[in-house]
Amino acid sequence: MSTILAYGDSNTWGYEPGTGNRFPPSIRWPGRLQQLLGDSVRIIEQGLNGRTINQGNANQVPSNGMAYLLPCLMTHAPIDLVVLMLGTNDMGRPQLTAHDIAQDMEQMIQAIQNTNVGHDDQSPAILLLAPPPASVECSLQFAPFVNKARELAECYHSLANRYRIDWLDVGTVIQSSAIDGIHFDAPAHTALATALAPRVRAILDRIASTN
Repeated sequence: MSTILAYGDSNTWGYEPGTGNRFPPSIRWPGRLQQLLGDSVRIIEQGLNGRTINQGNANQVPSNGMAYLLPCLMTHAPIDLVVLMLGTNDMGRPQLTAHDIAQDMEQMIQAIQNTNVGHDDQSPAILLLAPPPASVECSLQFAPFVNKARELAECYHSLANRYRIDWLDVGTVIQSSAIDGIHFDAPAHTALATALAPRVRAILDRIASTN
């Protein structure tokens, strides 16, 4: 059985736009992806509202993604694939440019690749997801956010090439909800899982062929 860690923020947690409630597992994109991939794969959900890549007090584990990353990886080892979707809460910090956020993500990628939490003391594969811009309906309110998200997708693409990892610009697959501008509605969760399924299968097949 292959193990996948979905590591992200409120859009991995399953925050429902407008209510703040949590979508049930069958609606959240990791749960939908689990359904599509079947019982040969185990997906571990590690989404948390407000999580950044590496901002805030590193001792405040819930909000700082880097602070909890290694304990999380070690807890769930062995892990075949880490799906990373972080950066939305970082983009909400005006002082951070897309380049700044990408530098933090680079440190996270390096940290994962420097572990031996995969099978046979190897590091797990990484699938990097660039979060989508704010919805078109909220573009005036979130105009700086929209531009930064587009720049961040380009930066993430460069990181993926540099570290030879897989990546996806989520903004090419779904749009954020018009209700609050940044969270995913139920159809978006389904669409994201549907887009990820063949990519994840290909990564797992590639891993299997090298073992």
